[in-house]
Parts: sequence; C-alpha cells; structure tokens
Amino acid sequence: MHYKILTSREKKRVLQRIERQWGCKTDAIEDFVFLLTGKMDLYLATREIFDIDIKKLRVNSMGLYFADLRENAPRLSIEGSQLIGPFAKKNIIELEEKEAIDWLKGSDLEGKEGDLSEYIIVRRGGDFMGCGKYKPEEKRILNFIPKSRRLAIAAMMDEED
Repeated sequence: MHYKILTSREKKRVLQRIERQWGCKTDAIEDFVFLLTGKMDLYLATREIFDIDIKKLRVNSMGLYFADLRENAPRLSIEGSQLIGPFAKKNIIELEEKEAIDWLKGSDLEGKEGDLSEYIIVRRGGDFMGCGKYKPEEKRILNFIPKSRRLAIAAMMDEED
C-alpha cells in the first residue's frame, strides 16, 4: 500500500476539518504522523515508524486507521471516534442501551434529529462506537461499522427469538 506523508500544512487542514466538525481541540492526535492512501484513508503513526526499514518487509498497512477523507467532513473510524470523542462538543449523539446494541449489530438509527450535521460520533456513556452519517431529511443515521466488526453474538440471539 502506498502512503503519502502529509506536510505540516496538509495536516493542519485535516485538524481544522476535525475541529470544525466536532468543535474540539485535536491535541490527542497532533503529535502523530499523518499517512494518506490513494483511497483517501488517513492513518496515524508515531514518528518511530521512520526508524524501520520497511523496504525489507512486506507491509499491508502502517499505523492506525483513523478516518476516511473522501468527503467534506472526515468520517472517523471506530478508533478515530475513540480518540476524538472525549473532546467533541458537537455532532455527537448518546444512545440508549437497545440503540447501542442495534448500532453494534450494524443497524442504522431511525427517528434521530437534532442539531447535527454530516458525520456524527455515536456513543453510549463513555464508550465511543464509531461514526455515522446524519441524513436529516430521513431523520436517520447511517451505520458504517464494517461487517467483520459487527456484534455477531447479538445478531445470532435475535435470530433465535
């Protein structure tokens, strides 16, 4: 996989987009190196990544998958939401227990409205469970949890009922 290391100016633009979307400081991620793939996936890595001679290794990915930058606002990964979520002041939604279980099974959230825009962080208490896309006209939040990371045991229990 080919990575582009973001310059200070490019990194600053990404941090500004995060601050604008979630109204938070980005101190938690400022010290990381930002790596961008051709598919506009953003990975975070420590500076020690440059101490490794990766030409001698077969590497599938480097760093922590943090966000997808294809649209106006970053779409955070689950780990990205866990890094940014504790500092977010807007575009964050608190779920009830049943909603949280449904979210972890991969369901979209229906009947949601409020002062939200584009991508929102989903949480239950202190647990940050990813990022969804808010569709105000449908009063819906689209779920982006990959199938491989969904809560399978809960889905199996529903099938038995």
